[in-house]
Amino acid sequence: MNKIENIKIFIVDDSVFCRNLYKQHLKNLRINDIHVFEDGEQCMRALLDTQIKPDVILMDFDMPPTNGLEIISRIRSVNTNQMVVMISSQGSIQVAVDAMKYGVLDYIIKDGSELDRLTVAINSVLENKIHRQMAVS
Repeated sequence: MNKIENIKIFIVDDSVFCRNLYKQHLKNLRINDIHVFEDGEQCMRALLDTQIKPDVILMDFDMPPTNGLEIISRIRSVNTNQMVVMISSQGSIQVAVDAMKYGVLDYIIKDGSELDRLTVAINSVLENKIHRQMAVS
């Protein structure tokens, strides 16, 4: 089994189109352990109420009534090491800087090239997971 197949991913986006797009892209990369949520509250419930521990959370920024940064702050209070990639249509430099302050692995703008950037981010998650496993062994 290829190592990438062992990655667990949460997708959190209020857009059905984006959720399906990212999910299909990840399946094309042979990742099958994908959990999809339409808002941050659903994601938080899954993190708190289940034994599922994602390797990375793909988080949209703008998901009323909250935003991705608020959810990342709550995630950090539960797991300071949780890897998060923010994917947003917000091209604002300030939002990207704020996301980095919250410790996101990457900030990807929805501009048509997000799937390529998502692949790079997933490969980074895989490398990080391998290094963590080697450090424990």
